[in-house]
Amino acid sequence: MENKLLIVKQKILHKLDNNTHYMGCTFYIEENIQLLSDSSFEHCSFRGQKLFIYHLYRCTFTNCNFSNVKLADYENILFEGGYIQRLVLIKYYEETGQLNFLQNTIIEQLDCSSSSTENLKIQELSSHICTFQNLNQLVIPRHSLSKLPLEIAELNKLTYLDLFGNCFSEFPQQICELTSLEYLDLSENKLSYVPSEIKKLQSLARLFLAYNRLSNVPLEIAELISLTTLSLEGNMLSCLPDNMANISSLKGLDLSFNRFSLFPIVFPYLQWLNLSNNKLSNVSQAIVEFTSLYSLSLNNNEFINFPNEVTNITSLTQLAIGNNPFQTLPSEIGKLTSLTVLHLYRNGLSNLPAQIVNLTSLEQLEISFNDFSVLPLEITQLVSLRHLYLNECGLVQLTEELENLTLLTDLSLYQNRLTHIPKTIGKLINLRQLDLANNAISEIPQEISNLHSLEMLNLSNNNVSNEQQQTIREYLPNCELRF
Repeated sequence: MENKLLIVKQKILHKLDNNTHYMGCTFYIEENIQLLSDSSFEHCSFRGQKLFIYHLYRCTFTNCNFSNVKLADYENILFEGGYIQRLVLIKYYEETGQLNFLQNTIIEQLDCSSSSTENLKIQELSSHICTFQNLNQLVIPRHSLSKLPLEIAELNKLTYLDLFGNCFSEFPQQICELTSLEYLDLSENKLSYVPSEIKKLQSLARLFLAYNRLSNVPLEIAELISLTTLSLEGNMLSCLPDNMANISSLKGLDLSFNRFSLFPIVFPYLQWLNLSNNKLSNVSQAIVEFTSLYSLSLNNNEFINFPNEVTNITSLTQLAIGNNPFQTLPSEIGKLTSLTVLHLYRNGLSNLPAQIVNLTSLEQLEISFNDFSVLPLEITQLVSLRHLYLNECGLVQLTEELENLTLLTDLSLYQNRLTHIPKTIGKLINLRQLDLANNAISEIPQEISNLHSLEMLNLSNNNVSNEQQQTIREYLPNCELRF
């Protein structure tokens, strides 16, 4: 077999061939490789942005350098020496994670994320992983790991560790020795506690522990002086340690899908907070101390009355408080003049306070599943709106003043009781998406032909005749139409 190999030396090449021995070549590969087999490479350099080989069989790479290589199906291959900046394995054949085809190869980033849906899942990570001393990113989500080798603590250059969706029931203590870690994801495991030793991770900026079985958070988490993002979504938490308020670096906190019935401690430095899907019925007066907060989500809680305290957070640009049982919006909502996004879906609202017109920066209003028979005039004065959602509100009529909303790009009026559309719809010249499905509309005004930016018009489940459908097609020849 060796005698039949074509030998290529010191060439700059743009393709790979089978049954070839390459020596000292430089490759610039722009296309994916379907099959590469029975070839060998010695002191070669692969300079392309990404080398993606679908089927790699019986090939060796000796002292070769890669920037980014992705392997799908591979068998009887060997990488000996050399350097790989990023290695992505689409399929993974070794339950023990041996990676024996890599011998003395310097690897900076190893990504096994795609392999979790193909063939075997990694059951146990071999200590062989620790021979990659230059590894700075290790990504092994959605496998079946329940423990890590003790030697993983030797990967002192590791800054990024993704173990999302594995089977850890205990927090791997070795992780606490990886003091260069900046990113750690242990979401969707079975963790019931976080060890106090986590305080050793002084470089940790982003920590994801969502959807575990945590009922408390250790005091030591407040000692993570670099922490900017903390996700505790989907656990069993009802309170937080008071000293967490001292984490001045913390900007984002996700506490959704927990058991909070009382508003947690005040985080004066926090910029976004998600408390959706809890059991909150009121808000502490101290919320005014959230002086840096720009995004607050309180969807799916138990607010019988709109929490007026929220209107004192004048820094807010995004407020989501949908699916709560309050039925009126206070006039104080007009104080939130920096809002660009407001979600009020499924709140039982039948009118809006006049002061809502003060929200002159509002670009997105989600107010579906409420009880408006006529489009509230206040909405038509929110002239900065770009996205307006009024699905399933019982609307029977749209006002002519709709024409004021000339910046709208998305208008959704799905499943109301509309029978006609005002001619002023033609003034909404920036509209791209218009959803009128599940109404009682029989015809569309000719003025809709002015909407040259319209990309999609949904008229499914209306009363539009075949003749009217053809007319609409003539009005909007370049628009996707759904009848």
